[in-house]
Amino acid sequence: MVLEIVMSNVEIWPLYFLWKFDILNDAFYAKDDRQDISENQNKDYSKYEYKCRDKVCIPGTRSINRSNDIIVNGNKIKIGDTLFLLFLRLVVELKKNRDGWIGMNTLYGENIIHDPNRYQKFSELNSRFQGSLLQKNHYDIIENHGSGEYRISTHPDFITYDKEKLLQHPIIKQKRLEDIDKIDLVEINEIAKDLPDN
Repeated sequence: MVLEIVMSNVEIWPLYFLWKFDILNDAFYAKDDRQDISENQNKDYSKYEYKCRDKVCIPGTRSINRSNDIIVNGNKIKIGDTLFLLFLRLVVELKKNRDGWIGMNTLYGENIIHDPNRYQKFSELNSRFQGSLLQKNHYDIIENHGSGEYRISTHPDFITYDKEKLLQHPIIKQKRLEDIDKIDLVEINEIAKDLPDN
């Protein structure tokens, strides 16, 4: 729900044309940056209580130094393979199941994370979005509801990707902490297969 504030003071009333206050997210937004939503999307925000309205695009491009491009509200950021793997799995869950929650044990069982009792990867992932989100608090984009489950906290319609390019991604090698000699092969393209077509 968005409340437009009318200023009675002649000197400051022009600010009304530049800003809106979003009651749902308790934040001011510049009108040019504000994500307009449809009636159905608004219902989803009421039902699933997403915290953000950021636009995310995954072009599927990858540089030589094993970093992956993600475009957040028009700003390009780079994420390493391990964090990208985690982010993409969260995208799959959000697209398949609109509330988007997935547990640590599930992620561990799928070799997405190394240890189901360590949460640093989620903090690292959140920090990559700093400076690119509509809200100042970048810790809202990857949300934890306190029971070991995480999700991307924006509407699934606001996340787009180039599935064809993601299907061409190489294998990522990961080592488990409890068995450093064991290497798990995790294929981004296998995860990308579960993404619905845009």
